[in-house]
Amino acid sequence: MPEIPAASKSTKYAEVEQYRHECEVREVIKKRIANRLNALEYLNLVEEKRGKRAGDRLRNDVLTQWRLGNRGEHGDWRET
Repeated sequence: MPEIPAASKSTKYAEVEQYRHECEVREVIKKRIANRLNALEYLNLVEEKRGKRAGDRLRNDVLTQWRLGNRGEHGDWRET
């Protein structure tokens, strides 16, 4: 089997991580619609487990997507 260049691996990882992040943002938006306190608790847990930087990124992207009208529908990601 041919070796995959390191640059290709890191690019693919970044794409997968971005997709995962977008899915998580949509899930938090759905939590917010169902029960705002559960969404806030989840965001606090992310910060506690993954650190302030990860918590802030998720919180900021949830807020941005919400303001742009994203309501957590599958595949919905709005560009600013």
